[in-house]
Amino acid sequence: MSKLNQKGLTLIELMAVIAILAVLAVLVTPNIIGAIKKARGGMADTQVNTIISAARNWTADQLDTEHCLICIPDGTGITNSNDCDVRGGEGCIDLAVCYSNGSCPSSMDTSKTKRVTIGELKNGYLEENLKNPKTDEPYKDSSYVEIALDTETRQYKYTFVGE
Repeated sequence: MSKLNQKGLTLIELMAVIAILAVLAVLVTPNIIGAIKKARGGMADTQVNTIISAARNWTADQLDTEHCLICIPDGTGITNSNDCDVRGGEGCIDLAVCYSNGSCPSSMDTSKTKRVTIGELKNGYLEENLKNPKTDEPYKDSSYVEIALDTETRQYKYTFVGE
């Protein structure tokens, strides 16, 4: 049997194939890692939107039970001749804003901001095992959504503050 009829790869051919595969791996790996980081960043944005949605639902439930989340006393630049009924009284633009003639009840928040923690949102608004896709660690229960009242638009704005 002659050597020309033998099948298989020589050592040099095998080394050339391995070298080509190594070059391809070096070129492709950074792109794959970048794509994974970008996907995790997108997942994190989606997760934050989910948390803010839960805070919006929490706010709606609070408004159903407490009638207002943040009380605006007179003299703050928001004018309204009558108390605003949160269900849509005359002069009420945002149903979530409660106006007060004089002062607010002591139980009401007058700071124009309110915080709701992840721990509070886990009571029926968020999953228990919610994880940050960037770190793959659970969000701390002390992380919170700040709910701020924009007195010009009379709308609530939601900002997630993770720890």
